[in-house]
Amino acid sequence: MIIYKSFAESFAENLFTSVSIIDLILLFAGVLAVFSIIFIITGLIAKLFGFNMEDRITAQFCGTKKSLVHGTVFSKILFGNMASLGLILLPLMLFHASQIMIISAIASRFARKVDAEKASELANEA
Repeated sequence: MIIYKSFAESFAENLFTSVSIIDLILLFAGVLAVFSIIFIITGLIAKLFGFNMEDRITAQFCGTKKSLVHGTVFSKILFGNMASLGLILLPLMLFHASQIMIISAIASRFARKVDAEKASELANEA
């Protein structure tokens, strides 16, 4: 409900009309860069520690998970009921939506990879 309320209030108050398309594209590129860096770093650290494939996947998914809920709660504490709170939360909203879409695509790819490895192990045992 907190996430829905943040999006709804921002759109109802037309806060995003002040953001140009260029700024939105640059912000989205920055969000994707941050996601990619964190995803790669958590994967490398998990591999360095010798995690198996399932644990590496878990580390990467948890390492990139940022919660819009926490951001909205903290923003209300830090900024009160500022009229432009939606603009402050825009990067977090973009990150949250992007993370959900990207992770779902990656999860499908990882699921196929894990299934193929298990099928290969079963074939080798037979």
